[in-house]
Amino acid sequence: MKTFEQFIAVTESAINAGPESEVVIDDMITSNGTEISSEEILGIIMSCDNEKQVEEKIREKYGELAFATEDISTIKKYWN
Repeated sequence: MKTFEQFIAVTESAINAGPESEVVIDDMITSNGTEISSEEILGIIMSCDNEKQVEEKIREKYGELAFATEDISTIKKYWN
């Protein structure tokens, strides 16, 4: 359960994927502590044609070990 302040902090950094989309993309912190903005994630997703390409680009940019399996799954869900 989150406090109101924690809830607001998460939603302030989120971005909607588009006017007709219900997808809300949140900022992400990688396993090595690098913060990735929701805008950056959206840009990567929009520039890819498939899930595999999304994973390749994100790992290429931030490193092979920067993401937990759960994080990559979340990014792939955003693409879908």
